[in-house]
Amino acid sequence: MTRRNITKLFFAIVCTAFVAIACTAVVREWGSPLVFVSVENDTSSRLRSVTLTYETCELEKSLTIQELPSGKTYTFKFPVCGEGGTKVTAELQDGSMLVSRGAYVESGWSVSEQVEQTGIRSNIRRYHL
Repeated sequence: MTRRNITKLFFAIVCTAFVAIACTAVVREWGSPLVFVSVENDTSSRLRSVTLTYETCELEKSLTIQELPSGKTYTFKFPVCGEGGTKVTAELQDGSMLVSRGAYVESGWSVSEQVEQTGIRSNIRRYHL
């Protein structure tokens, strides 16, 4: 191989790697201002409602879904101004309410909330994958 062909090959490899990394970043939403909160119903019955309350930029907002069947997961997505906080409230079939401890989040982070009969367990991941 000539030096010119080696240079072309190297350039092609670098360009291909750049495109692959850029596509992965877009698909995985790296650098996104969004936070992802997945709520899994790990109880034996459906949840009447799930409310996510989040705070960012000195504003508090709520998102609610009605009915989350047993064994199913719903993912909330919302923007934050760099950082914020979240809390999940789940209404069980019998009308009782469960409230999570709350979580500190930053842009791009992901939180998993498992709703069980006796409480809500949280798992915070630094980046959404």
